[in-house]
Amino acid sequence: MNLKKSWIWIIFILFSIAEIYYTWIYQDRIPASIETITIVLGCAFFLFLGYTLYCSEKENLFKSIGKIAKLHWGRQIGVDLYIGLFFQSYLIYLNEESVLETIIWVIPLLVYGNIATLLYWLLNAGSILTKF
Repeated sequence: MNLKKSWIWIIFILFSIAEIYYTWIYQDRIPASIETITIVLGCAFFLFLGYTLYCSEKENLFKSIGKIAKLHWGRQIGVDLYIGLFFQSYLIYLNEESVLETIIWVIPLLVYGNIATLLYWLLNAGSILTKF
């Protein structure tokens, strides 16, 4: 993998490692009651991350976005994505009860999309599900 092309994913991986360390190791918050969902979310996250890195090797993200943005369905999918990310941001706010924590997560959500959503759910499924 070309490091010069992959800086955006290196930042995401560093963010992921920091959040996993802070949530699971530093705070010791892996609830035993949700082991199955944690395994499923973990598999989905790492498979999606692997496929995302593969796609980054094959095509330039920004050039692809430029092509997709010219299509009506491409714009519709982009709007749909960001509406979903807005609701995910609100769920983060409800779960974290902190504007600062929400901002810390909203930035990766806006840049990386649903791969950041998967990471958040992987790390916080226990606290989210106990509120329902």
